[in-house]
Amino acid sequence: MNIHTGRKPFACPSPNCGKSFNAKSNMLRHFKLHFKLSSGVFLLPNGEVTHTKPSSKDLHLYLERYSPI
Repeated sequence: MNIHTGRKPFACPSPNCGKSFNAKSNMLRHFKLHFKLSSGVFLLPNGEVTHTKPSSKDLHLYLERYSPI
């Protein structure tokens, strides 16, 4: 229960962001914003361009594959 302790163990994996969150779901919701272009479309990590926001599942799979651990 990080909300009561003030801990924020889930850091945004986007380079140069630096934001941390108390819940992974909050971090994923924030992380989606990094893929939105000014024209309103989303540029996905694989280079695909889409008009729909990437799903949390898609981002979760991306993080599992490409996060430096």
